[in-house]
Amino acid sequence: MNPAFSYFTASTDHGNTWSAPVKVGGSAGTMSLSEWWIDGDIGIDSAGNLYATWDTQGTNGDGTANDIGWLSFSTDRGEHWSAPIQGPLDRTGNVPHIMEVAGAGAGIAYVSWLSNSSGGYAEYLRAFSITRGWLSTPTQVSTEFGDSSVWPGDTTGISVLSPTQVVLSWGSATPTTGKKSEIFAADVGVELP
Repeated sequence: MNPAFSYFTASTDHGNTWSAPVKVGGSAGTMSLSEWWIDGDIGIDSAGNLYATWDTQGTNGDGTANDIGWLSFSTDRGEHWSAPIQGPLDRTGNVPHIMEVAGAGAGIAYVSWLSNSSGGYAEYLRAFSITRGWLSTPTQVSTEFGDSSVWPGDTTGISVLSPTQVVLSWGSATPTTGKKSEIFAADVGVELP
């Protein structure tokens, strides 16, 4: 898989033929052979705009490894994609960013990620607008940090119930569950500016 990129292709005839693959976010870097979590997600909003998320593994200027989560969008059914936009703010750490995205109202998407910060694994949410950029800072949704020594599983999910209501799911081994990874979910009400 090294170097690896995400590509988008579409079918308008129930899968009999497919458009030529279009590279999404190639300028952000690549996925590496050492990546072993599920990577990448795609969503669509009420106006038909597409959103893609993924993370890349690279090297910082000082030679240490990093992992960065990204978002890109398309307003023309996937023929062209925006330049990659960083989602999580931690740019230099070498921790996974298991990314998810779901489209909401026209031009709006919600981006979530599970990441292993200094406190342990946590689930985060952020709102994005095609015309205004990030509408919010990352908000931690999980109420407990998961044990960083226990892999939470590739169990993240995101669904939009209404333009301002999002449901997230994630795995984690929290102090409440002990060393056992469990699945958690949260219904999040969002206030958009």
